[in-house]
Amino acid sequence: MNADLFVQNHSDDLVSYIDSFNELIIYGFKSLLSTGVKYNHSDIKSKFKKRGRKRIALEDYLRNDFVNSYLKQDRKHFGLDEFIIGLEISEILDNIENGSLDIKLISPKLCDNNQYYIVECKILSALKKRKDYYVNDGIMRFSSSQYYPEANMNEAGMMAFVINESSVIEEIVSYINDSLSSHSQIETIKMLAKHQRLISATNYEYIYESEHGRDGRKNIKLTHIMLDYRSVYLP
Repeated sequence: MNADLFVQNHSDDLVSYIDSFNELIIYGFKSLLSTGVKYNHSDIKSKFKKRGRKRIALEDYLRNDFVNSYLKQDRKHFGLDEFIIGLEISEILDNIENGSLDIKLISPKLCDNNQYYIVECKILSALKKRKDYYVNDGIMRFSSSQYYPEANMNEAGMMAFVINESSVIEEIVSYINDSLSSHSQIETIKMLAKHQRLISATNYEYIYESEHGRDGRKNIKLTHIMLDYRSVYLP
């Protein structure tokens, strides 16, 4: 779809635009798999050490490589060539930085209407602390309006890099749903469930959707894409 035509015809309805970007994510992931690339933790650690960094920001490293190496170069296949895919972009509220967005997809023609699509990235595994972080520092940022405080959007995405061979994605999703069912600070309208439309469009099974309440605002709908890095990330 041509981006200009999209903006002209979908100024208030961004469903096609969002689906195109989510399909691009899966397309990019399949391209990554086709290259046979492997991410070795020791190599990544060495890179950070050479830069004088004591902390290994694995999530940022995997996100940056995925976006720069696969999403940006392939976006033209999905009619998104005139859209900007930004990394680590500040979210502003009352002229004060409210946080940073992992991935922000924006067209210059949508900026004035405060319409953009963001994706929060997380590392996921069977470890309890990673699953809890996904909920409390991911989903809750949307339900609490820490993200999208002023934007005219009620849809967003979460993209997980699932690592470690012992991780079972279905069990991780089950844990997340159990956590949401009893969470005192997140109102969940719809638990994570298979996103059948995107699964059918991409032939990729680990895509989910959920819906959460926000005080005084429309509910936020989240698309969860679990990228299966179990075979490409070597701890």
